[in-house]
Amino acid sequence: SHAGWGGGAPGCQAVYDPATKLIFCLHNNELHSFDPAAKTWNKLAPAPFPSMVYPALACDAAGRQLIVVGADKDSKNLGWSMTVIYDIASNTWTRLENGTDAVRQAHEERKARLDAIRELVGCSRFTWYRDPAGAGAEAERKGLADRAAALGKRPGMDASKSELDAYTAALAASKGLDALKAARALQQRFEEAMEAAAPTPPSRRNARIAFDPANKVVVLFGGDREDSTVNDTWILDVAKKTWRRASPKVAPPTRGGGMLTWLPKSGKIALYDGYVQSVSLNYAARPWDAIAHDLWLYDVKADSWSLLATWPANPDASKFFGYASERYAFPAAAADGDDNLIFADGAGVWKLAVDPAKADAAAAEKLGQPANTRTY
Repeated sequence: SHAGWGGGAPGCQAVYDPATKLIFCLHNNELHSFDPAAKTWNKLAPAPFPSMVYPALACDAAGRQLIVVGADKDSKNLGWSMTVIYDIASNTWTRLENGTDAVRQAHEERKARLDAIRELVGCSRFTWYRDPAGAGAEAERKGLADRAAALGKRPGMDASKSELDAYTAALAASKGLDALKAARALQQRFEEAMEAAAPTPPSRRNARIAFDPANKVVVLFGGDREDSTVNDTWILDVAKKTWRRASPKVAPPTRGGGMLTWLPKSGKIALYDGYVQSVSLNYAARPWDAIAHDLWLYDVKADSWSLLATWPANPDASKFFGYASERYAFPAAAADGDDNLIFADGAGVWKLAVDPAKADAAAAEKLGQPANTRTY
């Protein structure tokens, strides 16, 4: 409704910059600043990265820059997130490179093998599905066996020999569903191996980032992979402009959504709330399930997550909207200098005094999960 912007929309990303005393808003690759004192909007340089979706925004006030991390739809980078940095002083954008030339070449080769595996899965599903007996015609089974044999001869497929053998054995026994299960298991393992080798966070939606000014890093946690939710923790060194995967002993349960907020007094990152995907087979089922409301803190230097408290899940507290509830509205959150966490959602505005000394190690061990878990 503000002149010069054309109105806002749910899902707009916004951060406050204490150095300039401006609020920066990013929506549909357009960046605007709002001056609360003058009550005026200013349109800034648009982000020249149209292939980015589901962006997350953070502010490095000392470095006078904004950091944006989002999923990348470009087929050349499929599977990896994109990271871009906006320089406040010069009103310009730059994109971080994902690894070295050798790393990117290795990724391209893995992606080509993954495409072949996905084709094997698709053809296997079609063969099984259209035969009431679930076996498929003999010519089809031979074609699938030949496809699997060709896949096994590709460079880098030695580790998949046992899975391909199980697949061809199921075909030979005319067990189409068992063959399909074997092909899907191969795809899942291969995808996870690719992600373990990624130099940057794998693409995801509905994840948040937070800037840690004490350590000069950006922290990213979890997200929705559409076939799974994850609980990986990633650290971006803003000076070196490189990502690394953290390896905490215990991590919060997998989730998408929620909030991630820097606590200036304790120097930790607070994680609160989120959702997991629904597993209902009902056509009209909502796409999400509520999780227990929990508050976790992450210590960058110690690479450690601690659990402070949990509250019962509210199954009716949906933050999704849209025709098919396909869009997620992130709650607003901030913290003051005394680590009072301010949280606003559709139910109201809440304040919580965060005390890291109340961390419950036993509960974290019980309720947490190993890092880099995927819930399919």
